[in-house]
Amino acid sequence: MKKRCCLLTVLLLCLCLATSALAAPDYMLLEGDGVTSPIVKDGENVAINVVISQGAKQGNADQIWLWKYFEEVLNVKVNVEQVTDATEYRNLALASGDFPDIMINMGVSASELVNYGQEESMFLKIDEYIDEYMPHLKAIYEEHPEYRTAIEAPDGHIYALGGIADPDDETRNTGIHIHEKWLNELGLSMPETLDELVEALRAMKAAYPDSTPYSGSYNNSNPGLIILTALGIVTSDAKGLSPALRKGEVIFPFGDRETYGEFLRILNTFYQEGIMSRDFFTMTSTQVYSMIAEGKGGLFSSAPWSASPDIYMDWNAAKPLTSAYNESPLWPANMGALTCGRWVINAETAYPELCCKLADFFFSKTGLVLGFYGPMTMDTDILFDMTSGWYWDDASKWIIYPDIVNDTAGIYGGMENMYRQAKIMLFTGVQMGDYRTFFEDVAEYAKADYRRVWSYDSLDFRHYAGMVDQQKPYYTQGYPSNVFFDSETNERVVELASVIKPFVEAETAKFVTGARPLTEEELDSYFTTLDAYGYQEYLQYYADYYEANAAK
Repeated sequence: MKKRCCLLTVLLLCLCLATSALAAPDYMLLEGDGVTSPIVKDGENVAINVVISQGAKQGNADQIWLWKYFEEVLNVKVNVEQVTDATEYRNLALASGDFPDIMINMGVSASELVNYGQEESMFLKIDEYIDEYMPHLKAIYEEHPEYRTAIEAPDGHIYALGGIADPDDETRNTGIHIHEKWLNELGLSMPETLDELVEALRAMKAAYPDSTPYSGSYNNSNPGLIILTALGIVTSDAKGLSPALRKGEVIFPFGDRETYGEFLRILNTFYQEGIMSRDFFTMTSTQVYSMIAEGKGGLFSSAPWSASPDIYMDWNAAKPLTSAYNESPLWPANMGALTCGRWVINAETAYPELCCKLADFFFSKTGLVLGFYGPMTMDTDILFDMTSGWYWDDASKWIIYPDIVNDTAGIYGGMENMYRQAKIMLFTGVQMGDYRTFFEDVAEYAKADYRRVWSYDSLDFRHYAGMVDQQKPYYTQGYPSNVFFDSETNERVVELASVIKPFVEAETAKFVTGARPLTEEELDSYFTTLDAYGYQEYLQYYADYYEANAAK
């Protein structure tokens, strides 16, 4: 009898535990889609606190439509703190362990997810809430389990969420653009080799002495990718500081004895001949964009319209180049197609289910449209007197905001993205959720017939048309963007990087400006010093990781 009672007690206990694991908190509603229906019951006094980075062109939280939508439609009250220096805030917050329920777009790295999530247990294990509270993300992972694997820490848990993109989607990829109007005026064809590019930039400088053909700076709109890829290096890092692939082998461009010297020689030539700005290593983003807007640049690594809508027709996407080091053109596919670190939840939050449920909003098609484009003009009940909304334009096959059309003061410069940053979205672009088909999703929301075909006559999409024609045929997968070293390895990698990277950046500047002679002896000394600083050990960690994880 006692044995039966004990067995019954155990069974009841297990049943209670299972039931409690499935039961939502009393304040939550799970019956709706969590996108257009409330997720918090009426009358519940529930509020979550978030900190989010604020870009230079972003509106204040009380001006952003999406926060109001969360409150009015989802019934989620969010107290928002915006910070302009995400790095400083993040460093202090992680050191002290004092941060709000959610950190959004604060630049949390994979190594920090391991350190403060896996090791310190400061971040919520989001994966434990997916099945019950995140139906949209769950469906995606069931169809593509590799998406889940790509952002798992070494212990198999997910400590942050980000975006899901198609790696071959040109709207998500790095581009480089060339001043085609100048090429035409000079009777030059689009460069196809590295030598042809050098000669084209020389011709631009000769014809337009006021220009800076190799436009951009070391830290802002750096055009170095067009040279590195011509040397056969698959990377999205124009500085050459990140792990990359060359001939299928893991390298760091700055440590590759065969090609880095050539990279430096080309930049040194540009510097000496005035093709590059003498302020290349110090120019700000504002200075670079002004240069392009004034029609004084030859290369630009951002969409030309973002500098000025008046000059977008003068530019076209550049072709990937070949060189003596690389016979086949290549261009990096989107190694960051599966990101993490944009949505990090405090493990101590009183509302883990709600924080996860709110993140799931962005992984639905309707949530993605509302989250990044806002309501249509016909959605009068959710405009909240904060936006005109948008409507579908059959002529342009895209959306139009009356607020932009009627912007006689030029606040938004005629640019949709600037408007959305100021009025609609939490981020500076479509950066969170499942945006593999976001153009099609917008059209579907508007009940419009749409095929993704870019027009060279379109202000917003000319650069995409060029990228499809010139660069997309050569997309090549490189080194993965998410690297989850175990804590011991990560500690050593960080230690090595703290010595190696400052040395590389300092010596690169010296070689380029001529402060250090670009001789074979000096280059050999540079590489020897790199090895003395532990470069080979540093490289081996990344090579081993790639070999172990390349198949994922």
